[in-house]
Amino acid sequence: MTVSGKQHFGRFHEKVKQFDVTGKTLLIPAMAPFSSPLLAASFRAVGVNALIMETY
Repeated sequence: MTVSGKQHFGRFHEKVKQFDVTGKTLLIPAMAPFSSPLLAASFRAVGVNALIMETY
């Protein structure tokens, strides 16, 4: 959906609720050599404990 040439993501603001992850660990599957560590580091940078799981 576009509004005045820009994408409008109102549905995400209405349907997706915030939740607290304090004290929880986010488990990320090892998908590719660089993407999983980068994603985990991004979560850690904002204070979310994130670990990469071995998938093989």
